[in-house]
Amino acid sequence: MKYLAMSVLAFSFACSDPTTDPNVDMTPPPPDLTIMALSCNAPGASQPTCKEVTDIGPSADRALIQSTLCSDPLMSTPCPRLNLLGGCRTATSNYTLTVWYYPGTAYMTSMQVQMACGAAYVPAQ
Repeated sequence: MKYLAMSVLAFSFACSDPTTDPNVDMTPPPPDLTIMALSCNAPGASQPTCKEVTDIGPSADRALIQSTLCSDPLMSTPCPRLNLLGGCRTATSNYTLTVWYYPGTAYMTSMQVQMACGAAYVPAQ
């Protein structure tokens, strides 16, 4: 009987209500403020491409990405998917860059983009 009482007592501690247990922190975690995608060079520009930066690591510097990859301001949105032909994707230690192509002076078909990108080709999504 002694062991049964100890088992019931241990079970009641293990199954305590976390909302009333003073030892449980019920503070909600902070929202995830990670930007999912940055983009620049919208398809309306003279060259119909859009550079999309995803998988952005915590040590990635937005200003450095801006100055290295884009002549237009970075937007906190992915590239538009309307009329997309496909793209070329490369990964660095801090982010993944996909250059998406739209119909225009450089490429008119998905096959042309695929041939230009080779193994780095990403089909239109």
